[in-house]
Amino acid sequence: MAVQQSQFETTSKEQAKALEEEYHRRFWEKKLEVYIQLCHAAGVLAQTELKSDEYQQAQHQLMMIYSGELQLLASPDVTTALGNFLDALSSTSIIKSRDLTSEMQQMPAIRDLLNKGKKVVIMDLQRSVADLALACRQDSGREFHLTDQEVTRYKAGVESLRKSWDAFDQAIKK
Repeated sequence: MAVQQSQFETTSKEQAKALEEEYHRRFWEKKLEVYIQLCHAAGVLAQTELKSDEYQQAQHQLMMIYSGELQLLASPDVTTALGNFLDALSSTSIIKSRDLTSEMQQMPAIRDLLNKGKKVVIMDLQRSVADLALACRQDSGREFHLTDQEVTRYKAGVESLRKSWDAFDQAIKK
């Protein structure tokens, strides 16, 4: 009888552990799925025109994620990064929706930069998208977590890619 009781307890513990592992796996899969959707929507918003259907769909998707699953799944770092992205997006949207060129050209410092052929960036939307993606990655489990050194290299890579993208963008506009 004692042997059967011991086997029953061992089996029960194994089943409980398996159920807990299954719960954590399903939670992680859902979190990763939501984070991928969130980063996709942020990328679309950063790259498309305000009045496009694609922009409107991405904006709707982002707000649905924010209003729903993200409240349950996201770490404080992800919600902070999303807030920073939304701030950058708002600033960029205001700039895109108004013709600020004449207003900006009245500012001596801006006028000097423009006369020298420099690009004037009001808010770095691309950096905020990269920071959001990094926050999502860091919150997606140990196997995706970057060390401090890897984060530094990641950010340097993002900056290099941004500069390359800007050069590419300028080249195709010529």
